[in-house]
Parts: sequence; structure tokens; C-alpha cells
Amino acid sequence: PFSGHSAIMGKCKNKWQDADSILQLYADKVPAARRGYRSFVEKGIEIGRRHDLTGGGLVRSSGGWSSLQAMRRAKVFQKADERILGDGDFVEQVL
Repeated sequence: PFSGHSAIMGKCKNKWQDADSILQLYADKVPAARRGYRSFVEKGIEIGRRHDLTGGGLVRSSGGWSSLQAMRRAKVFQKADERILGDGDFVEQVL
């Protein structure tokens, strides 16, 4: 349920999830929209894991794991939160 997939596919209904706004991106009628969404998800599964989209905010903002490890070896530390994509200064501003 965290991703909202079950609500989008009609398996559950939560007042706090707006599945309709996602479904309308795929078609006007719910059954066709769900088929379109399902096709989109299946294509993503076929593509597989993308390394440029792997890791939380700090990993991606730092340029990947190798860059982050180099920063740690150099004793350069940044504030991080996996929910936020941005450097340490940005994360501190948001939080």
C-alpha cells in the first residue's frame, strides 16, 4: 500500500489515496486506465533496475555510491534524508 499500487488497481480503497488522478493519466474510463497503468508497470519491470535511479537522496545527490564513499573517506559529511533528493544544505532547509 505504500506505493498506492493496490488502490490504483482497485484492490483497496483509502480515503487518503487519490487513485483517480493517476488513472486519468492513462484513460478516461477506469477499466481502460487500469489496463494502461498495468502495461506501464509491466514495461518498467521488463526494463529492470536502473542504476541512475538507485539509492536514496544522498546517494543520488552525491553522484552514486562510489562518490559517497570517497566523501566519507575524506571525512566530508552531509545531512541526509532518503525521502529528499538534494545536497546536505537543501536537506537542512527542508527539514
